Amino acid sequence: MNRAIFTILLAFVATASQAQENNYTIRGTVGDPDVTVVYLEQEGTGYETLDSAIVTNGEFTMKGKVDKPVPAVVINKYRNVLNLFILEPGDITLKYPFSAVGGTLNDSLTYLATEYPRSIDSSLTDEARSKRFEQYAEAMYLRHRDDALGLRILETCFASPTDKLRLYNMGGPMIKEYPSFVNSKEVWAKYEATSEGKKMLDIQSAFDGKRLSDYVGKGKYVLVDFWASWCPPCRAEIPNIVAAHEKYKERGLQVLGLIVNDDKEDADKAIEQMGIPYPQIYGITFEQIASYGINGIPHIMLIAPDGTILARDIRGTQIKEAIDKALAKKYLDASRSRIENLASEKDNPLAWYLLSMERNDMRLLRRAAAGGNVQALNALGTILTQKTLESAAGSDSNKVEKVLKQCFGYFSKAAERQDPNGFINLGACYLRGFGCEKDME
Repeated sequence: MNRAIFTILLAFVATASQAQENNYTIRGTVGDPDVTVVYLEQEGTGYETLDSAIVTNGEFTMKGKVDKPVPAVVINKYRNVLNLFILEPGDITLKYPFSAVGGTLNDSLTYLATEYPRSIDSSLTDEARSKRFEQYAEAMYLRHRDDALGLRILETCFASPTDKLRLYNMGGPMIKEYPSFVNSKEVWAKYEATSEGKKMLDIQSAFDGKRLSDYVGKGKYVLVDFWASWCPPCRAEIPNIVAAHEKYKERGLQVLGLIVNDDKEDADKAIEQMGIPYPQIYGITFEQIASYGINGIPHIMLIAPDGTILARDIRGTQIKEAIDKALAKKYLDASRSRIENLASEKDNPLAWYLLSMERNDMRLLRRAAAGGNVQALNALGTILTQKTLESAAGSDSNKVEKVLKQCFGYFSKAAERQDPNGFINLGACYLRGFGCEKDME
């Protein structure tokens, strides 16, 4: 056969094979008997309709070609999303609502969304389970950072805008150029700039000139609630916020409402209906709260007296947990300061002991023991005993014996102060064979 003809035939076969490989068949169901037509759209292309199909007995079929996997949706004539998936070559089965099977990427996404969460240890806390899931999702994303699977993972698996921005910045061109992400990255960046540990931004009302800074920085923790009377989820959180106000108002907490895109008359009516006792700032706009990367309400945050954001986007029991954590730290810091003063100014042995435990400092522990603190005597003796016995093999026996007798002396001093642990440690010394009658005298 002529070599040129053979080459052309090979090219034809390859092209035909590739065309066949790019074919897809979608078989799907809809949950609404009133849906008679469905539409297939590629996301990120300005609502480009790729295909449509008649629904018969709640089922439909679509066939076509796709050059590479892309994010897609099936919608009804009202543009309600019936299914969200990855359009890729192969046979794809869509079940209402939001189930897609078939194709390498769809199967991976389905496993991540349904199978993997069930494999996580059920004895873990919800927080730990969520963290484990996000770690797995991130690892999968990094393997698909420039394809439709990575796009879907970034879109659906991470709640924190800070995480979304970090992973977006690690993405390839498909991720970086996806219109939804391009539009969102500014919001994510603003959220990151006002995330936990960052300073609050001031907001001023155009209605009466009041500012957020009128309440923050006045020596109290401030719980801020961005809300509106027309927002059902906002109203649902009000009882939790009122409860926090009542419980913590005498313990250094100021609660403040910022009313967003709401008429004063409607807001006042809601305030009266729900018995809201704390102050409000009226006339806040969505444009203003966008400086925090907030794109929906309610949004509740806790701000420290120095203006540091301690927690944000908290709901329900998270509100109490955030306040308790902040106040506990406040009291702990005050206690630490007092202990440090007692140690340095009064040479208090108990204070030296507490500082030694916090800082894991043997020098401070010895100082506490020298002052006669029984906890320090027992702790120092126990630590030295353990270290000495662990390193006894191959060590100078006289040196080992000297250290063990020193430990025995620490326990003896604790016992002399009628400390039960001192007596217990002395007994253990005798059982180990390095107790000495002379040392007890």
